[in-house]
Amino acid sequence: MSTDADDAVRLSESDLWQRQKHFYCREGVGAWQGKVPFYATSNAFIANAYAQVIAAYMQDVLASSPERGAMTFPIVEVGAGPGIFAFHLVQRLSELLALLDEPRLNFRYVLTDVAERNLDFWCHHPAWESHIEQGRVDFAHLDLMADGEPRLELAGTPLSAVAGSGTGRAPLVALANYVFDSLPTDAFRVQNGALHEGLVPRSPTFEADYPVNYAVTLEDINSPVRYVPAASPYYGDTPKDAVLQRYVDTLEEGYFCMPISSMQAIDALARMADGELLLLSSDKAYSHHLSLFTQYEPELAFHNEAHSIMVNFHALGEYCRELGGDCHHQRTQQGLATSAFVLGTQLARLPRTRLAVDTHLDGFSPGDLFRASVHVAESPAELEALVAYLNLMRWDPELFNQHFDTILSQVREVDASVWQDLADGIRRAAAQVYHVPETPDTLITLGALLQEMELFEDAIGCFEASQRVAGESALAAFHLGQCYLCLDDTHRAIECLAQAVKLDPDDVVAKGWLAQAREWAED
Repeated sequence: MSTDADDAVRLSESDLWQRQKHFYCREGVGAWQGKVPFYATSNAFIANAYAQVIAAYMQDVLASSPERGAMTFPIVEVGAGPGIFAFHLVQRLSELLALLDEPRLNFRYVLTDVAERNLDFWCHHPAWESHIEQGRVDFAHLDLMADGEPRLELAGTPLSAVAGSGTGRAPLVALANYVFDSLPTDAFRVQNGALHEGLVPRSPTFEADYPVNYAVTLEDINSPVRYVPAASPYYGDTPKDAVLQRYVDTLEEGYFCMPISSMQAIDALARMADGELLLLSSDKAYSHHLSLFTQYEPELAFHNEAHSIMVNFHALGEYCRELGGDCHHQRTQQGLATSAFVLGTQLARLPRTRLAVDTHLDGFSPGDLFRASVHVAESPAELEALVAYLNLMRWDPELFNQHFDTILSQVREVDASVWQDLADGIRRAAAQVYHVPETPDTLITLGALLQEMELFEDAIGCFEASQRVAGESALAAFHLGQCYLCLDDTHRAIECLAQAVKLDPDDVVAKGWLAQAREWAED
């Protein structure tokens, strides 16, 4: 990255962030087709953790303000991407509210993104059809770096209208996963107790293509960042400057970032919420052990044309406290950190929420699970242990793509009770599949496992679902033909195998099965 001393600006004012925004707007859902990491915050486990906290928060609000009566809580996901996490959360929260059997509690989930192409993808995705009919899902374009309240794509109303008005108005729940690490931030250094701001080129140029997930410090991007004495007050905003001063008072030496755009995003969400907000966020972030994270200059990690920077969740928590709110950071420092932020109240006044946070964000956090999943993926496992892990992960469909070979190689030899648990789990996984184009077809993976287990009718359900959501494929048609043959439905088998050959004329295996099926039909 080249520098020009006469055109140096704050890190948050660099064109770096606009380039990133253009990348996501240009790529749309394509950004999640192997270009940027997302699985750690787009699985059934983290969706359950969030759903538990949200359901508890809804109960706390109702218990503390019974005069509000029935409420519809707007749940806004910032940067929803393809919508995988949203699908898991809407499913799970709907289940929890059904278990609570409290008719006064309802929600409308609003997927938002800066990329308008994603709205078109969501609107036409079959997974949302039933939720749209129930009035539980809507979509909106939301640019956190611009002013203005978003309007709902389907309802045609401002987002804030979902919460209602007067005494029956509901607080806003906001979710932001792997979002704040992509928003403009400012870099600072404390030297001898004095604050210095980091200045970078307004229009940086990168002279090399970095490997995916490769991290470099600001100092190491061709030309070093310049740290110069900072003015005080720096932002001209009392709560933000108070947080900044806190680092000057506590750090004799060290580096840190101020997530200024993330703070502004909280301001915008608070305005939509009329000051009453629950924000849950998981990201590559730090909230504890500040002495470890302030020793070195901040790093940028590159993900193809996108980049990310470690988020200072500690600063966001302090900012919420400056606004009269509260926060809770997960106790352990993991590669993935989760925090809960509230405005308009204190966590001490939300007993059910505190219990849910303690149980689901601390007891075994999404960050703990993410770290464990890396080791499970790299280590061969006995199927009995793997089934227990899959159950812990709430039978997240993507895991069956990762562990397909292990399951397939052991499924015929496993204990009967484990076999039954696996069969039930695969059925649960199939109900959670949210297909994204140009990614592995998980329904075919699940169908192939059910076929190997000789659960042919269940397997057929998966293969037919694959053709509905992912389009016709020779592989799905071939598996359907095999299943129908095993069920002695030769006529249907021939139809499916003929379709497989038509879709892939070079598939000699499908041709062989088709010829055999026709011979059997003639006997």
